[in-house]
Amino acid sequence: MKELWPDEDGYGFSKRIDKLLNSSIISNETIVSCWTRTTEQANPLTLNFFYAKLYQRAAIKELEQKNNLQAEALSPHLAYYLGFVSGYAQIIENAANSLKGPSHGGQATKKIRTEVEDHLVELLKSPPSGAWKSAQQAAAHLEKPLDDFIKSSRFDRVVSDTADFILKSLSKRGIPKTTYQSHQKRPPKTRA
Repeated sequence: MKELWPDEDGYGFSKRIDKLLNSSIISNETIVSCWTRTTEQANPLTLNFFYAKLYQRAAIKELEQKNNLQAEALSPHLAYYLGFVSGYAQIIENAANSLKGPSHGGQATKKIRTEVEDHLVELLKSPPSGAWKSAQQAAAHLEKPLDDFIKSSRFDRVVSDTADFILKSLSKRGIPKTTYQSHQKRPPKTRA
């Protein structure tokens, strides 16, 4: 109960249900009145939780009176309503997770791309023959080692085309481009 209705008094709720155990008719208003700190209307979750608690309290009462057969007869009803409440709560949780999922997914993708870029920067610091001649040469030379890193880290779902990733990283503003430029072969200066 605390997970679904954290502000509700579970003990008081159980006591209010105990008063209803011998009632022959229980209305939606009566059910809603069992909640004191919740302004919820009768909905599938509150109704089914109420009935689960009602069957639980009835079964406990029967056990206390040594009516084991009657308590056993109530248990399938209790199990049904508990299953409904559990399933309904899971559906609500899944829906909430799917709403916040895309933002978390975007953050995870950004983190992976940053990690791959960091590895690319380390690779860019060791150009062949002391300097990079072009971005295409850097992409061709670094594609295999960076691709190995991507696959071993299981990032290939995020970075599927390693050569394209390298070329884009070297063309946009950022640390990979700065590192590439600092290790790039400069054309000889001409005297005027």
